[in-house]
Parts: sequence; structure tokens; C-alpha cells
Amino acid sequence: MKIGLYIAFFFVILIAASGNLFSEKDTIAVIKVKNVEYLSDYQVVFDLYITRITNDWVAFANSTFQLSFIDTNFKYNAADVQVALLKSDLPLDVQPGSALPTEYYLIEPKVFPNRISITIVGPEKFEDCIKVPLNSEVLLGTFNLSVGGNKILPKDLLWLNPIYWYQACAYKLEQDSLIENTIPFYYKNDNINMDDGKNLTFSLQYEHNPESRFIFDDFWVFYTGQTVDSLGWSTRVEKDVLGFTVKRGVKTSIFEIEYKDIIGTWRSGDPKFNPGYIGKGDTKIGNLYDPFYDTVQYRGGQYCYVLYASIKKLDGSIIDTLLAERCVDVPNAVISKAHPLKNPFSVSTTIELHLDDDCYVEGFVTDEIGKFVSYLTSNVYGVMKKTFMKKGVYYIDFNASAVASQGLYNTIFIAYPIKDPNIEVSKAVVKLQLIKDGSE
Repeated sequence: MKIGLYIAFFFVILIAASGNLFSEKDTIAVIKVKNVEYLSDYQVVFDLYITRITNDWVAFANSTFQLSFIDTNFKYNAADVQVALLKSDLPLDVQPGSALPTEYYLIEPKVFPNRISITIVGPEKFEDCIKVPLNSEVLLGTFNLSVGGNKILPKDLLWLNPIYWYQACAYKLEQDSLIENTIPFYYKNDNINMDDGKNLTFSLQYEHNPESRFIFDDFWVFYTGQTVDSLGWSTRVEKDVLGFTVKRGVKTSIFEIEYKDIIGTWRSGDPKFNPGYIGKGDTKIGNLYDPFYDTVQYRGGQYCYVLYASIKKLDGSIIDTLLAERCVDVPNAVISKAHPLKNPFSVSTTIELHLDDDCYVEGFVTDEIGKFVSYLTSNVYGVMKKTFMKKGVYYIDFNASAVASQGLYNTIFIAYPIKDPNIEVSKAVVKLQLIKDGSE
């Protein structure tokens, strides 16, 4: 009796392999990429759904889906492209990547050369798997895909082919599946491939929506002086942009930058609300947001800023997308350079002076024993007698024809801080040699 059953079982398998049995495939699920939104040239957000369309299964087990780009000329390194999970209808493991999940799901999106892989690993038991309602969509995940390296994302993804090589999706049964009620074909809690090579399969679909809804242009930050940074940004296309947020962090050689401080935001309930950060409305020519100012606490460090845009998606939800990061040095010393353009000289010479901050500057000349000779003159502010000077580069003239004879001289620059106890008086000395030969 048992021998006959085994022979019948192998006979069924043989016929199935020959293609004479189960010739009509039954699609039991639809996997769909939809709600594709290009938030900028460098970022796209998309949803991945599963729909059960038959009663052949109920519990979703696991899957591996792989996408690429329609533009096959788009080449990138894996480090250029990042993909991240934003949300999911699946109950997720609180510690992703630590181990295989037992009661929850683990979703791992990864980037490989010329393909994006989304792996979903489900619980071990049927009871812990999510049950997919018939003819209803379940959101497997919303994913954010962004590109760096001065590249622009192509305007469409596609499923990687051939499907039977790269795509997989499985379900679980509530009880053992038997052939003629005797031989187990699948045990309960097995992961059963939805494309079994015989009569079952799943289909892949993609809803195209390639229109860019936001195109970012540039973000700039520079030090204006007196511990104040100036920042601004511009856009090329804006649609459904609610506003912007800027955060600040301090860059060190030991720790990664933590962007804790909000400098300004469009959100009215925030203490750092600034109406200038609110989006200026839909436009195909972009907008300019400039200038905004930030006063920092300490000198001698590098401050970094990140810019976010809050964009309203088609489904009404709001997503904060990272646009750019910029860093700027806040100087510790005030005088960073003092250099004569001609030395030795016979009648006059010019000194190139670099001030890294606003300050009061005194510039004068002494002889080699320290006796005062004369004040210096700047090309912008005139006589340098404790004169207010903004950060920048200046050319300081010393005309020795009426005040000095041949010999060695010291030009002395003293910079006094403006209401800043964190900076000391800065001093620079340039030694000059005057040679009276009757010509320049």
C-alpha cells in the first residue's frame, strides 16, 4: 500500500516537471511599486505593496525584491546611493540585523552595484506572520532612495530581470499540505515560494510617476565675523514644499557630528520658528531663501549645518528630506597673515594684511630700538589708529620718504576684539629694511 502511494507521488512529480500538468498558472499575489515621488533630482520615495488575490494562502512569510534603473547608462558606486526604510505595515523587529526574527519582521534594504535589494525576513511560525486580507494592499515598506557624488537619479526604476532569478516571495500554510491525505508536501510553518515553477506564481507591477516635485539648487554658509555665520539656499522647482529646517552641529576629530540645535524652522510651534523658512509656494523657476544668521558660542571650531525640506506627499503625509550639509570655520586668531609685498624697499612698500574677523586695528611703525615712527594707512579705512575694520584682506601702505632713514623697522599690527571675551588681543610684527638708493 505504501509503495503504491510513493509510486503515485513520484508519478505526479514527473508529470508536473514535464509541463503536462498545471499548464495554466494561477497568480496568487501582486507585488506593486507605487506612489513613486521624485522629491528632487537626488531623492525618490516609493511604496512597496503586496496584494493577496486568491484563497491559496493567507500569511506572508518573506521575500527578496530587486530593482534597478531603466537608464542602463546610470553607473554608480554602492557608496553613492543610499536606501532606507521609512515605514511599514509589518510588525518590525526592534533590533534589526541582530539575528533572525522570531516573532517580528526584519527588513533590510541594501545597495549593490547597479541594483537595489529589499530583503524581508519573517517570523518562524504561521501564528506570528501577518495575515494579508483578500484583495487588500499591505504596505511592505516605504523606502527612501538618494544619490550623492554629483549624480542625478534616472527618472524610473524597474524590476530586475529575469524575475525567476532575482525576485522571490513566500507564504506559510496554517496546516500541513498532504498529497492524497497521506504524504506531506509542505509542512506547517514552511516558507512556500509563491512561484513554485508549476501552477502558482506572483506578478510584479510598477506605477510610473516620474515628475519631479522638488529640485534643490544650492545651500551656502559663510562666516561674516563677530561669531556670526550667514546661511541661505535656493531651489529650482518647488511643489508642495511646506518649508525648511536648518540644524547645527560642531565638528570634532573624535565624534560624529550631532545636529542637536535647530537654527530655524517653518514649524510655527517650534521656539525657533522663522516665517522666512516657510515655503514660498509652487513654482517651476525656484526660490531664493537668503540671508539668515546664526550666532555661535565658541571660536576656533568648525560648525556644520544641515538643510531639510518638508514636502507634502500625494497621500497627505509629510516627509522631511535631507538636502545638503555645509561646514564653516570660526577663526580663533584674528590676524592670520601680514606679509610685505616689497622688502627691502627704498621709498615705500605695501603690506598685505588678512583679518579673519571684525576688530579694532592699530597699525604703526617703530625703529629697531622700539621708538615710534608713524601710523600706517589702510587702502580702505585710512590711518590705522585703533580703527574698526571688517574681516577681509587689506593693503597697508608705509611711505618712508618723510619719516625714516635707511635702516631696519618693525611694522606692528594689534587687533582688539569687539565685545568678545573668548578672543585675546592679536598681534603681528613685520620686519622691514629701508635702503636709501634714490629709487623704488
